[in-house]
Amino acid sequence: MAYFNDPLLVRQIIMQHFETPDYKTPSCPDCCALSHRNKSATCIDDITVHMDVQNNVIQAVFFSGEGCTISTAATDLGAKLILNKDLDQALAIIDQYFHMIHHQDYDENTLAELNVFANIYKQPNRKSCAINGMESMRQILVGLKSGQQ
Repeated sequence: MAYFNDPLLVRQIIMQHFETPDYKTPSCPDCCALSHRNKSATCIDDITVHMDVQNNVIQAVFFSGEGCTISTAATDLGAKLILNKDLDQALAIIDQYFHMIHHQDYDENTLAELNVFANIYKQPNRKSCAINGMESMRQILVGLKSGQQ
């Protein structure tokens, strides 16, 4: 995905999903019975992910709370990517994302626009921002798979 090497395009995508996130909501939607809050100990990021899963398929995913630009944009793009995926597909996407953030081998074709965060590993203090909402998504899905949700 060479076009994500264009810093202007990367900035445009991140700012679009920060300023007008598609999946951010002021409170938990009635449709979502599952939620997980992830509050950063070091910055403003305090994101709660809300999810509805039926027959092992993610039917709805939203988030609420406060987050910096990176945290909000990453959560919004992650929600977009895992919506309508089954649990295993969604967890595979999230795993690939975490590999990318930690500068490990990953499949960039799996991550679509989330590739805008491919260079975040160069800013270690921003890694926690980039994984905040995705970690909440992972916790919900792992809980469902283990029967704890």
